[in-house]
Amino acid sequence: MSMPHSTSADFSTATSLQKSNHIAPALCVMSPARVLSNAREVALFGDQGDAPNARTGFMRAINVIQPAERHFQYHEHHAEVYLDFGSNSTDFTSTLASMMGEDNLPVGWQYQSDERDAVRSLTLDAFKLFRLLYPDTFTVFTTIIGAFLFGKKEHAFGASVSDIVGAIWMGPNVKWSIAQYTEAIIHEFVHQVLFLEEMVNTIFAEGVPRMSEDDALVTSSILRIPRSYDKSYHSAFVAYVLSEFSQAIGNSAEANTLLVCAEQTIRAC
Repeated sequence: MSMPHSTSADFSTATSLQKSNHIAPALCVMSPARVLSNAREVALFGDQGDAPNARTGFMRAINVIQPAERHFQYHEHHAEVYLDFGSNSTDFTSTLASMMGEDNLPVGWQYQSDERDAVRSLTLDAFKLFRLLYPDTFTVFTTIIGAFLFGKKEHAFGASVSDIVGAIWMGPNVKWSIAQYTEAIIHEFVHQVLFLEEMVNTIFAEGVPRMSEDDALVTSSILRIPRSYDKSYHSAFVAYVLSEFSQAIGNSAEANTLLVCAEQTIRAC
């Protein structure tokens, strides 16, 4: 994930925000009903159809379906994202390193105590803004996202990967605004929704090796460089959703820029 582009302003009042029950209603894949349906399919596949609620069923199932070295901790009995700054477990180390695209965690990856406090507070404030703007989408978010794994890496701020559905690597700058951090969270949530859609319904007719060949590269809506077809496909969805978020917080210029970038990628696909 690149540096978020949202305004640096924070929000002491909600009077100027454009709120909606859920984000990007024009995109059926982002529909709360569809995402929850996909989560139920995963729960059933993982023999968790009798779980007490949708979130518990999904979390139990996804940690069975995915390889053991991709497991993550989550709150079993209540719908809160587990904020993990470094569990004393091999699961955390291997999962976060994989998310970072590394064999081992880089030197200096851990947030110090004062940084952890600042990031934890910023995370909770971003959740409040997310919930305020899109309450139904936030409910879905807490259903399919079990954990944030926090870690620092030079020139990177977080990521989602297709074989670790349900957890997100976050590497925020402690100086980010609430808007910037909320943008980063929504960005990664879109990737998670698309990974889940691919898992249940299949989006792509070809595998990653074919989509990474030269004739399949498409300019990403976010990074503005040629990337594999699947990554650029994701980027168009991310750009469109973030354009709605930018509009909702009053950043019309950024919203228009993101829409133009999304359209360019879509036309190239």
